[in-house]
Amino acid sequence: MIKRYTPDCSIHMNHEMAFMRELAGGEYVKYSDHQQLLDELAVGNSMYREAIRTARRLINVDEMGDADVVLAKAECSISSNAAAVREIEAQAVEKLAERWRTAAKLANDDGEFRAAYRLAFDAVRASQFATELREGK
Repeated sequence: MIKRYTPDCSIHMNHEMAFMRELAGGEYVKYSDHQQLLDELAVGNSMYREAIRTARRLINVDEMGDADVVLAKAECSISSNAAAVREIEAQAVEKLAERWRTAAKLANDDGEFRAAYRLAFDAVRASQFATELREGK
């Protein structure tokens, strides 16, 4: 556990004493603790650098181009795939709305006006939901 310190002074009749008081938000740490933090940071940086090297080896730069460009294309592809999924969902909801409209018309023809109204209302709400799906809401 890293301990943090802040300077503190005490004045006596014959001399002034300066010392460090342990404080959670102190600006200073022991030199040995500071070295430990630097070592941990160096290890973390080397692991990060190795991960980047590995990722760059996996992305064959000769065939695919710059790694940043490849990652940007992958992100764009994910976005377009999500839009395609939303469109498929919206089409399914639209088909359901169309079935409800047909059922509402049949119910109206049979004199079941309440059922026809409910089905027509549900069809309108389904169409609105399909629009929301397409917009990604």
